[in-house]
Amino acid sequence: MANCCECYPQEISQQACPVCGTPGFKVKHVTVKSLVAGEKASKVKEVNYFLCPNKKCEIVYFSPDDKTYFLKTDLRVRVWLKDDGLDVPLCYCQEVTRKDILEALASGCPVDVKAVMECTGAGRGGNCLYRNPTGRCCHPALEEFIARQKESQRETEAAIGWGVSSGGK
Repeated sequence: MANCCECYPQEISQQACPVCGTPGFKVKHVTVKSLVAGEKASKVKEVNYFLCPNKKCEIVYFSPDDKTYFLKTDLRVRVWLKDDGLDVPLCYCQEVTRKDILEALASGCPVDVKAVMECTGAGRGGNCLYRNPTGRCCHPALEEFIARQKESQRETEAAIGWGVSSGGK
């Protein structure tokens, strides 16, 4: 089992989603094969696949090679890039959801990626290629979500006046 951080880098391609036109991310066919469910799984071939990151688009994976595509409903899992639900995993290997992270933060875990990984077990699976819809490490998703939580925390503190000098009154 490889360290998930050793996954290949994510690059935006010039291949655009056939429905929304958003440039996709290259995804290995083994990722697509392991996540497409039911009878659609037999349609996964050893061709180039791309993930459409547009949240509003129903297409998750598409291949310009054989003109196939797979929808959100064709997958075994909900895709964090396309679904903001609290019960959607950010770390698929350990099944750590947004809700799990929020609960860890509420119970005192520092608002920091490394601390959240320690508190929740996220980022320790090493099966990202097969379990994460991007086929890559969950660290970018964790970093993005935690950055939003930090910003929300700062906004809340500013709104209620915490951390703001009273000007010596």
